[in-house]
Amino acid sequence: MAIILMVGDMLQEICDDDIRLIRTWRNEENVRQVMFTGHIISEQEHLLWWKKTKVDNTQKWFIYYREGVRSGVVCFTDLDKDDISWGFYLANNIKSKRQQIDVLKGLEEEAIRYGFRKFKAKKLIAKVFEFNKSVIKMHQRFNFEIVAEEKRKKDGILHTVVIMELGIVSMDLPLTE
Repeated sequence: MAIILMVGDMLQEICDDDIRLIRTWRNEENVRQVMFTGHIISEQEHLLWWKKTKVDNTQKWFIYYREGVRSGVVCFTDLDKDDISWGFYLANNIKSKRQQIDVLKGLEEEAIRYGFRKFKAKKLIAKVFEFNKSVIKMHQRFNFEIVAEEKRKKDGILHTVVIMELGIVSMDLPLTE
């Protein structure tokens, strides 16, 4: 049996053993409110999604570890392009607002590094509902710029989605490992 010691922050690819846990996080009310699909995801729907996703080379999904604790999910899509999209949601084990902010900062920094280093992205794209002000503000702290808007229906209501970009030249994080 191998023992894995994790120190600091890291992304680890999701495996079959993670699926039940990430469905629990994804079905949390506060997560569903800001996702493009807001319904409660059944076990069958989730397993079908995972069966397709794990063999799709245009996307990769990760667990974000903060100081060795599973603290969120990060996804990268459009991996067959220079400009890749990414998104995330946090775990339900983060209790205080301060902890949420710290986890979000660490997750965003790690996702940006990973997107540019591992996937060699030219740009990272984030799409965020306009009402999700805290995430827009966090992206802006990491130099993402609002470049466009689009409309998207969710639960029968038309919402504005803010499209944000971060180019490698606007990034102030070291890209060496």
